[in-house]
Amino acid sequence: MKKLFKFEFFSVCRILVPVWCGALLLSLLLGGLGILSALFPALGDSLPYLIVCGFTGILFAFAALAGLIASVVLGMMRFYKLLGDQGYLMFSLPMPAWKHIGARLLCACLTTTLAVAVFVVCGAVLSFSSIQAGALVTAENFQFLAFDDLADLLWSGYALLIWLLCLATIYLFLYLCMAIGAQWPQHRLAASILTYFLLTFVLQVLMMIAVIFVAVGAYSAVQSGDVALISGALTSEQTTAAHGLLGGLLTVPILLFGAADAILWVTTHYFITRKLNLA
Repeated sequence: MKKLFKFEFFSVCRILVPVWCGALLLSLLLGGLGILSALFPALGDSLPYLIVCGFTGILFAFAALAGLIASVVLGMMRFYKLLGDQGYLMFSLPMPAWKHIGARLLCACLTTTLAVAVFVVCGAVLSFSSIQAGALVTAENFQFLAFDDLADLLWSGYALLIWLLCLATIYLFLYLCMAIGAQWPQHRLAASILTYFLLTFVLQVLMMIAVIFVAVGAYSAVQSGDVALISGALTSEQTTAAHGLLGGLLTVPILLFGAADAILWVTTHYFITRKLNLA
């Protein structure tokens, strides 16, 4: 599993790392141009400077978007190739199918998260270009990176967990569509795309029905007095109940994404192990 993940990760990073480095360099160049404009106001009105800034900005936009899009496309293509000629080699290895799925899923989630992190770093670099000439970069400039208390750290960990679970759900859904589309090896791409749209339509209908039931249930609870609106100061019992309710609500996304990941994983593994039809 470790060797397979390393193989997948380095195969993808061979393409993504140059794009990420290019985006970072272009963001540094744009930030430097912005600082030069602040130091020398007359430079901002010159035509060559505006042309250089515009051209660099266009290149940066393409590089940043390419880094994000390429990470998602490669995450899909690495699994898609597993269902073609590459599958004859990969599935001949003494390794169960779930390790092939897991290695590609971990690689896709990790590279997509890194691509978003690079995009955020580029945005942070560009934000410093607004510093006026002579301004000092002190610790206060990086205050947003610090955690004031344990609650901030827990919220950040919770957000990261939700992000990873959501990302895994997206990729596993795409993997399932490709695994179903592989049942028609001569038209695998068209069948995968058609499966994606059909499953998306069915899920949207089910989600709409679920939202209607939840809305009707909440309205009925309010009308019957089961849910009371609390105004004014809260007692200790009410505060404890409110915290318990908040904790329950926070676990709902984790449970939903976890259940969706489990269902998608089991279904994809079934098609890979029992219904695999290589091109």
